[in-house]
Amino acid sequence: MAILIQEPDDKNPDIPDWQKLLYRTTIQGGGLLLVSLTNMTNTDRPMVVEGSRLEVNHSFYIATENEEIDDPPDGLVSGQVYFLYAIPHTESLSWQFLAVEPSFDTMKGGFFSGTMRAIARMLFINNAWYDKVMLSDADSIFKRNFNNVPPGSGTLIHTATVAEQTITLEAGVYDYEMQGGTGGNGGTGGTGSGSTATSGAPPPTYSGQAGVSGVSGVSGRIVNGRFILRETTTIKTKAGTSGNNGNNGSNAPTAGNSSNNGSVSGAGAGGGAGGSDAVLTIGENVIIAEGGDGGDGGYGGLGNIGGGNTLGSAVPGFGGRGGRRNNIGQRGQPGRAGDGRSGSGPALPNPGTGGTVSSTLSGYLRIRKIL
Repeated sequence: MAILIQEPDDKNPDIPDWQKLLYRTTIQGGGLLLVSLTNMTNTDRPMVVEGSRLEVNHSFYIATENEEIDDPPDGLVSGQVYFLYAIPHTESLSWQFLAVEPSFDTMKGGFFSGTMRAIARMLFINNAWYDKVMLSDADSIFKRNFNNVPPGSGTLIHTATVAEQTITLEAGVYDYEMQGGTGGNGGTGGTGSGSTATSGAPPPTYSGQAGVSGVSGVSGRIVNGRFILRETTTIKTKAGTSGNNGNNGSNAPTAGNSSNNGSVSGAGAGGGAGGSDAVLTIGENVIIAEGGDGGDGGYGGLGNIGGGNTLGSAVPGFGGRGGRRNNIGQRGQPGRAGDGRSGSGPALPNPGTGGTVSSTLSGYLRIRKIL
């Protein structure tokens, strides 16, 4: 333990100069803190370094060797913030970790709890020490040490919504995990027109080709990372939304009988809307987890006319392109009607409309406080 630095006894209180010397020494040395600790930049348990000097309650002490620090009476608890206290005795100091929070005493020139002087603060987690800070002045208790960060998922403190939010975070280490919204699926194209033969008992029918299924929407991109705030900071968050599916293309009307020399394809389906991005804004830094593109709509099926189950000459209805992703998602494009009619083929079918931008939460943005 640290030992008391001896001063001459006050043998003659009648000598004014000697009294002034004692007073000046005490006042000028009040709050002296020339203490060094080992392992301040790693997670190992610290020790008080030999030669460290400090003043506690008008007495001065020096560590004559590297000195161990005692545990609290009930032992160390993971997740607890501890203060390193210098505890005065008659001729010495002992060192101990305590969970008691001190307050700054201007007259004494340091952080105190009763007669005990706090000289450092640190966080104990799973046999490791983090956020080690020396309490050297009145503002030091607000300082942080991010040289080492505890492993693990941390504490969930914020989950973003589809609307942009502004939140304020204190200084610390934070992890973020985010995914953009999923794009909507493209719709299915309509079925092409069919026909009925003019002869036979019963007359045979010829079916048009079925429409093609649309393409599935793409999942949003996943982005994970970590950021450090050195001071209280306002940030903005927005989660991603999904794109709605594109609508199916209409089936082509029946062509009639095989004397018709035209056929109509089914209408193309609408494309799915794009998913919107998840966005995290920290000052001038903007982190984006892109939403997925919407799937393209399916083609309409070819029509069928005439004997021998022959497909007609109609061009299929093209599906609409899926909406591309962006900050708010993009509406899917509509499909197109089947075309290429000749003769007296039936009217063109209605194309599928594109998917719309959704307000449904699909992606996510979560923030966890690590330290």
